[in-house]
Amino acid sequence: MRLQGRTGWMPLVAPAACVALAAAVLVGYVGDATADPPGTSAHRQVLASARDALTQAELDLGRLEATAAQAEAAHQQAAARVTAAKQASVQAAAHAQVAKAAAAQAESNLGRLVAAVYRYGAAQDAGTLFLMLDVSDPMQYLEGVHTVRRVVVSSSSVLAQARTASHDADAASARASAQETALTEAEQNVGRTAKTASDAAQVAEARVTALGNALDALLGRQGAGQTTASELALEAAAEAEAAAEHPSPVSYDAAFEAKAVSYALAQLGKPYLWGGTGPDSFDCSGLAMRAYESAGTELPHFAAFQYAASRPLTYGQLRPGDLLFWASDPGESGTIYHEAIYLGGQQMVQAPKTGWDVMVSNMWMWGPIQFYARPGTAGR
Repeated sequence: MRLQGRTGWMPLVAPAACVALAAAVLVGYVGDATADPPGTSAHRQVLASARDALTQAELDLGRLEATAAQAEAAHQQAAARVTAAKQASVQAAAHAQVAKAAAAQAESNLGRLVAAVYRYGAAQDAGTLFLMLDVSDPMQYLEGVHTVRRVVVSSSSVLAQARTASHDADAASARASAQETALTEAEQNVGRTAKTASDAAQVAEARVTALGNALDALLGRQGAGQTTASELALEAAAEAEAAAEHPSPVSYDAAFEAKAVSYALAQLGKPYLWGGTGPDSFDCSGLAMRAYESAGTELPHFAAFQYAASRPLTYGQLRPGDLLFWASDPGESGTIYHEAIYLGGQQMVQAPKTGWDVMVSNMWMWGPIQFYARPGTAGR
């Protein structure tokens, strides 16, 4: 049975349509599994169909997850632009308010000066103008009047500048507000796109879960270690064929194999990476290569090469530490595409595939195993 799913998946409440899909898939596949005993040609065909459907669903999910991730990144960028636009809008509005206040103050000051010159320029109230100019001499007073008039002219220019600044600030504030509105609308559109992409990925994830559960159900009896008569017959035929090709017994060194197993188990939870050979990530053959390297044996990297470099076994000769191989053509070891390390008790340790971690699972997780082998050590 599958003991671990894709890295980082969280429990998902599937939409009603996906629940119905899961039920339909389970009924269809499990019905076939009940009708056809494990190991038979019909059962292998059902397994192959189930694995193909799961593989395609996982490919679809990968594409949708990538699309959703890109859409979410675009949404985050749009939201960041909206936040910046809001800040700019607030600052522009504050600047406009300050500019308006400055213009108002300049206008008020100019008004007071104009009123004073108009009212006191003809010296109708010399005492008041003396107070305003803070002078006590008539000559200083006349000079002060001219000074006030010059100030009035200068203040008029200041007022014009203040009004222009206020107008410019208002325009900048309006532009900032309009940009904020436009960016907010764009962010909402991008957000809807991101949600649509995320929903599609969730639906695809639910489909993968349903198909995976269906495949688990198909492998259920094998996963429990149950052996049918047809399986025994197939294994017996395979053992007879292997015995004819390799009549000499295959030696087994428990201590040597234990070192390889110990290394592999120490990598549990590390992510799968195609071509990975550790120490932080592995593919299936990279894990086996490093495990046996730790025990003192060198193996090539790829699974088919490792089988060729090892000694073939039959199912009945399996011991902990031996290698299990899956191939697209059971009669051709060159088509091997996946491997795992046998732990005993129908269990194996493996680096499964992209999105999964190094894990312990039942040895029948991927269906019938086509090849078995035991790596050796120099002089053993």
